[in-house]
Amino acid sequence: MENVFEIKRELDLISVFIGVTETPLFTAFSDYCNADKKDKFKAYAKFVKEIYEGGGNLRGLVLRLLGEDENVFVKATARKAEISSCIKFSVKRELCTFSRFASLTAEVFAQDMEIDAKEIPAFETTGEDIAKAYERRLEGIEKYGYGVFSSYPMFRLSDEKKIEPIVSADKISMDSFIGYENEREQVVANTRAFIEGRPAANTLLCGDA
Repeated sequence: MENVFEIKRELDLISVFIGVTETPLFTAFSDYCNADKKDKFKAYAKFVKEIYEGGGNLRGLVLRLLGEDENVFVKATARKAEISSCIKFSVKRELCTFSRFASLTAEVFAQDMEIDAKEIPAFETTGEDIAKAYERRLEGIEKYGYGVFSSYPMFRLSDEKKIEPIVSADKISMDSFIGYENEREQVVANTRAFIEGRPAANTLLCGDA
């Protein structure tokens, strides 16, 4: 069974993906490891809260955070630049650490707190292998990009003028637009009339340059 303190030590040595370890999920895990015995329960509850807010699956959440991280390795991969063998080695080692972290279960924490696992909130740890999933994402980097923009289809501008993703965006398809085909044909017909010199209504058009 995994040891939370061994994993904490490995996470402290993360360099390429250091941005991931600074997210609320990993901060909560670090707080748990550093907490006194009497504060373990509350620290664990906060850790699980982060998992729940990320969907309830620890492995899935870790994969998402890794995918959103814009680190030196993924940027160089996107540019097809030469990457140092040291960086490649670190990436491989760090992904193994994240894989160990993503394999943690409520039973591991229960054992650490010397309590029955049935008495603490549980979470899921199912999903694809961390290293394989990240490699697959890199293979499609030219198609899907990287960072937060590859993980979410919609964004908004916050009050602080920062771009933030819309986590629960509505899944709207073209089939959802009633009368769209008819309106599109009207625009096309109007544009054709304008090009041919026939009477046409004023229309604001936009598209690729």
